[in-house]
Amino acid sequence: MVQAALPRLGLCLLLSILLADFWAAASWAGEVAPVGVGAQTSASTQWRKIRGEIELFWKAAEESEYQGAQAAWPVIKDLRRFVQHYPDAPQVAEAYYIMGQAYAQAGFMPEALAHWKIVAKEFPDTSWASDALMAILQYHEKIGDTGQTREFYKEVLRQYPDTLAAKSAWVALAIDAMESGKVKEVASALTQLEQSSPQLYLRIPRVLDLKARVAAAQGKPGEARGLWLHYLNLVRQPDMRAATLFKIAESYRQEGRSLEARKYYAIVARDYRARAEGLFARFRLAQMDQRQRSALAKYVSGVEPIASDRGASRIYEKILEKYPDHRLSQEVALELMDLRMRQGRLEDVLAQATGFYRRYPHSSLAPKVGALVSEAGEGILSSDRSPDALGSLVTKVLEEAREPGAGRPSKDIERIYAAVFLKYAKTLID
Repeated sequence: MVQAALPRLGLCLLLSILLADFWAAASWAGEVAPVGVGAQTSASTQWRKIRGEIELFWKAAEESEYQGAQAAWPVIKDLRRFVQHYPDAPQVAEAYYIMGQAYAQAGFMPEALAHWKIVAKEFPDTSWASDALMAILQYHEKIGDTGQTREFYKEVLRQYPDTLAAKSAWVALAIDAMESGKVKEVASALTQLEQSSPQLYLRIPRVLDLKARVAAAQGKPGEARGLWLHYLNLVRQPDMRAATLFKIAESYRQEGRSLEARKYYAIVARDYRARAEGLFARFRLAQMDQRQRSALAKYVSGVEPIASDRGASRIYEKILEKYPDHRLSQEVALELMDLRMRQGRLEDVLAQATGFYRRYPHSSLAPKVGALVSEAGEGILSSDRSPDALGSLVTKVLEEAREPGAGRPSKDIERIYAAVFLKYAKTLID
């Protein structure tokens, strides 16, 4: 009897699963083939249901990378079903954009880029096309590769002229040109664009970011910060908000207003700790603390010039591991070498300097690195290092030098390396 009942039980379970799938699909589809007003109403109803999950995703993404990645997959699943059932709904462009954000949060960048490009090409006259193009730009800025993105933007300009996507592509290319120092050209073209579309920033908020960059480059930091604050009122994407708050903090720091800078760095470090800007904000805070400690040590007895904990070192090392090609990573590497110098870890200074020259062959910070190398080399040559200590140093430097890369230090720095190697050889002979 039991054996005879088992096939019937299995059949019942199978039917229940099929019915559950049917009702899940039915709850999405509403009617069998929704058309007209009924379809729009059904799509709006489903979108309101998804909105709550999207809000949870944004919140989780701000909390941590892990929580954001966990919240991404349910959003991707629901949004994919939405665009399949309602391909003509007005929310489809936003759905594709958020799917791109969710894939990016989960670490699937090819899928994220593909979805953002769908938005730019299939929905070029929506504000989401602008956000998608800026997301693509930010990703390539982060990894230090803007060549492919530049060509994609030019393609958008050619294929979709007189659309919001084309104007957004122009803004992105203008930001890229700003990085190359073409401030006057960008400022002139931006003035013409605003004259033809005075309120363009309402549909493409990144125009305000571009205006702020131009103002900052023209020596108007207060005006730049005002524009960035206005921009913050128009965007809600965590990555864009984090980047903008960090730029405001950097503006205050460059102006020497450390209290205001520290306030904004603290906000970024607290609210966006899962993002690159959160980590770089922690770097700035640690850097400012170290500067303050060193200054106090000159005038107040009992204050150690170097922090006793390894917090700063861990932050610097994590940045160089995760974001080696970020525009600020060279400064982080220099700061780590300076910290090692003040800690008396001269061998580490030479080894890290070798890696610096290899990775950043044309860095404007090379002279400062060279000064640290000279000081560290002189310290090693004037000390009684054991053969084992010198051998360990030689091994570290050679390991760094063998890594792939085009950069090499100057002749003066190479002479210091040669002198250290020679001293090691003499210790072996003796």
